Amino acid sequence: MTDRAQERLDWEALAMAEPLPEGTVIADLTLGGVACETVTCGPVQGRLLLLHGGGYVSGSPRTHRKLAAWLAQIARLQVITPDYRLAPEHPFPAGLDDALAVWQALRADPGPLALAGDSAGGGLALALMLAIKERGLMPPDSAALLSPWADLTGQGPSLSVRAATETIITQDGLNGAARDYAGEKDLRHPQISPVFADLTGLPPLLIDVAGDEILLGDAALIAAHAQAVGVVTNFRVWPGLWHVWHHAAGQEPAADAALARIAQFIDSHRRPV
Repeated sequence: MTDRAQERLDWEALAMAEPLPEGTVIADLTLGGVACETVTCGPVQGRLLLLHGGGYVSGSPRTHRKLAAWLAQIARLQVITPDYRLAPEHPFPAGLDDALAVWQALRADPGPLALAGDSAGGGLALALMLAIKERGLMPPDSAALLSPWADLTGQGPSLSVRAATETIITQDGLNGAARDYAGEKDLRHPQISPVFADLTGLPPLLIDVAGDEILLGDAALIAAHAQAVGVVTNFRVWPGLWHVWHHAAGQEPAADAALARIAQFIDSHRRPV
């Protein structure tokens, strides 16, 4: 077994041992040929496509089941998490192609549909919105980006400045994952590193980032670029927290507060039925 494969199994085992909110219902389905997991937890007033993080090399619907369940409960959503293909076995654009296939299947129903992603999933959410715009497809009603990884060049402004306070990820780990994901492609490709993309025309964005993490610069640049081209942008830096602290929902008040903020943002931009 490769190190990557073991890393994926270990993360899944750890994540799946965590308790879920009471009333969580999990189901498997296939959308656009891609295996997905749906999570509900109480009344549903819309849908959310959640793109999981993990540096494009790990993570799955199982590692993000708890986050999906708390989002489902707090925001009253059906949360759909695709099991998109991972690098290095499947480099760019495999994961993006999977996300786009799922999106097109979901958009066969024109009802309310939002988008979210954490870490690499935040970067993938941005890439998906760019692909949707290129193809003239119906965009999400809104998108929430949680500690997004949006610059895979390794030149982000906070990588060294925040290295001493970062507790979850490392620059070496990011650089290795970036090489695995990009394959032979240029790391500055706008759908690999969306900090280099034209964000004109994107839907309303909520962007969360911790003040102590090394991806602070990625989030700040995306927020600045989006605001500069007129995209509705709700950007917040949360001091004293860690990379994607949202996963601690149900245990950490700041995580519950962040998810409540996301729920309000999605609700305020929900497309009328």
